[in-house]
Amino acid sequence: MSRVIRVLKWIVWAFLVLFIVSVVVWTILNGVANVRFDAVVRELEQAGYPIDLPAIVPPDLPASENGAPYYTAAFALAARAQPSDLGALFRTAETGGIAALKPEEKGRVREWLAGKAEAFEMIARARKRAGCRYPRDYRLGFSLPLPEAQWIGSLAFELSLRAQLELEDGKLDDARATVGDIFKLADSVRDEPIIVSQMIRGSAVSFALQAIDRCVKPGSRAEELQGWLRLLPPPEGFDGSIAKSLRTELAMAVDLMSRSTDDYEKQIELIRGAPNPVLVWIAQPVVRSDGIIYVRMLRRLVEAGGKPYPEARREFDTVIAEMHDMKSWLHPITRCLLPAAPSCLEWEATVKARLAVVRAGLEAEVIAATSGKYPDAIQALDPFTGLPLGYDRTAGKITSVGRRTRPEPIEWTLRGGK
Repeated sequence: MSRVIRVLKWIVWAFLVLFIVSVVVWTILNGVANVRFDAVVRELEQAGYPIDLPAIVPPDLPASENGAPYYTAAFALAARAQPSDLGALFRTAETGGIAALKPEEKGRVREWLAGKAEAFEMIARARKRAGCRYPRDYRLGFSLPLPEAQWIGSLAFELSLRAQLELEDGKLDDARATVGDIFKLADSVRDEPIIVSQMIRGSAVSFALQAIDRCVKPGSRAEELQGWLRLLPPPEGFDGSIAKSLRTELAMAVDLMSRSTDDYEKQIELIRGAPNPVLVWIAQPVVRSDGIIYVRMLRRLVEAGGKPYPEARREFDTVIAEMHDMKSWLHPITRCLLPAAPSCLEWEATVKARLAVVRAGLEAEVIAATSGKYPDAIQALDPFTGLPLGYDRTAGKITSVGRRTRPEPIEWTLRGGK
């Protein structure tokens, strides 16, 4: 019996010693990680990067210049359950335009859009305001809600259908005003330094460009074409949007890790919803060390994001390749948050390419309408390559090479043919 007691005592002592050693090791590792993190924050601050959330907040607008109340009202008025039969019609219209629908199907779409008249009126009224600032509490960091996200894209699509129907009815000025409303709706999040907001903006702009493409018909007069051209955002309108948004991601990451060192209560608040908060807390040295790696990689992406797409893409690919060589259990933050970055870069280039193609197409149509023939060459550059857009007069196409992850044509078909 005494032998059993001695064995049990040894086991207890062994566990006690192991616990003490673990606590000492954890404390040392956590202290080292904190020192390294502080050094990274100083590096970022000296380089001019935002290291706290107030630094990323866009300036306020006077109430008289802010279109957000009108847009918010439009979103509330648009909150109607969509009948199941409209889903198939909308998919057809998105692929082939209103022209692809049968007369009775167009009538169904007209009926639905008529029910959105009040929402569309609010959007039209917002157009008269100089800018837009939705209410935001940037202190929430990665938990920041974006309630308008679900509405901007869907309303932009419905407005694009409305513009096409207005053109069918011979209301060119109304169609042009509706497309202008789409661009203005997209601009409601133009100054938001958030990736999701910028991607929503790009989606809305794409619907506006799609509407223009489908509203320009063969035989359009030069003044009509110039009217569409005047609606287009400036070519540099999307330059640096992803780099700016990645700076916000960096500031949010720094804020997240800074707050997690304050006290245990904030740590639990940050990891609320995790399967086992205690285990997450114990793993803090690993999480903090990986957070430092994530911030440094994100800084490389921010710097690359301001470069032309071909050069930026090479740096993004290098960073992502390095990430894939990391072990998931040692790098939970990096492996979780970083993979989406390349798709954001391609999204920015895609929107810029669509804008460049539509602009070049309209300019070519204006030349053809005034001189009787299309230009021999176009000078507009393809954001994906830095080279001139593809121009094939034989095929009657102006094209961009498009993104490589989801090949799809980005092109303008010359209305006068070859």
